[in-house]
Formats: sequence, structure tokens, C-alpha cells
Amino acid sequence: MASTVVSLKRALRKELKSKLAAVPTSTITSECKYLPTGEINTREIIHHILHNDKTCYVPRWTKDAMEMVKIKSWDEYLALPVNKWNIPEPSHEQVMENALEKDGLDLIIVPAMAFGEDHSRIGHGKG
Repeated sequence: MASTVVSLKRALRKELKSKLAAVPTSTITSECKYLPTGEINTREIIHHILHNDKTCYVPRWTKDAMEMVKIKSWDEYLALPVNKWNIPEPSHEQVMENALEKDGLDLIIVPAMAFGEDHSRIGHGKG
């Protein structure tokens, strides 16, 4: 069952990439402010948040779930190890404040290739 889901997601990602590549430049220019070729890189958004005295939480995956953990500075963000998708992710050994166990979140930015009608996310790998 799990290998079937992985295969279906892989096929869907390939189809989505093909469809995005087929969108004419004129359509992108007239209808979209920005259309990335893949998932948007949130690095500059995180930089802006941290340099404007806002609270920033980033995802940290456990085996079966995701935590949203607080980072306190740009230097802390730059020091994060990268995961297998080359995304900075806090170490699981480090004790960090989890937003879902505290006050929750006011804004969530979710990079994705596409979203389903049921609000599910399709990303490049685990999503």
C-alpha cells in the first residue's frame, strides 16, 4: 500500500511539473505575481521576520509528525543543519519551544507544488 502511494505521488509530481512548464509566459505575466518552478524558498521571508522582531517557527519532522519550533535569530537559522531535502531543520536533540504546545500560530507559509481540494499538500518529497 505505502509503495503504491509513493508511486502515485511521484507520478503526480511529474505531471504537475510538466503542466507548470507548459504555462505560457504571457499567462504567468498577466495572472501571477510570482510562479516558481518548484517550491518557493522561504529563506528571505524568514530573514525578514527575524530582522523585524517577529516570532518565527520552522518545521522539524519527527518520524510521523511535524513540530513547529521557535528560532530566535538569523544566526541561529544559518547554523541549522540541513536535512536530506537540503532544507535547514533544527536538530531533534535540541530542546526548542513548540508553537503547537504554546500559543499556536498566526500565519503559516506552506511551500508546495500543489494543493488538493481537501487542502492536502503535494511537495517535492515527504508532503
